[in-house]
Amino acid sequence: MNNKNFIKERLIQGITEFEKKSVAAGVLIKCIKTDNIFLLLRNDKVPVWALMSGGIDKGENVMDGLKREVTEELSINPSDIVFKFVGIEHEPNNGREFHYYQGYSNKEFKPILDHENLQYGWFSKDNLPTPLRKGLAEKIAKI
Repeated sequence: MNNKNFIKERLIQGITEFEKKSVAAGVLIKCIKTDNIFLLLRNDKVPVWALMSGGIDKGENVMDGLKREVTEELSINPSDIVFKFVGIEHEPNNGREFHYYQGYSNKEFKPILDHENLQYGWFSKDNLPTPLRKGLAEKIAKI
């Protein structure tokens, strides 16, 4: 195989792998005035307290998708949150790419939850609910 064909094959393979990749994004929100953290009790088989997160649709910009998820799941205006990109985490067991953000709000808003969440709460770092999603305590410690 010549160089040109090899490059073409690799590009096609890379595009196919990219199209298969699942992308999600989430934001851990902190109220600037109270220093409290916003958490959601996810409506999963085993409910756990987690940050606000959701799947990004194919072809959707990650930030646009995260703001759409905030609107859908919480019924709040995402412009009430200042988003700060932290990094991308790769979840090899499910092939998902997770874009993690910290968010800052001037007030403790009161969301209207959709079916994906059972409860919400604003919590101090010293009085967190349990059980927390794996890895969330470390994120909370750093915000």
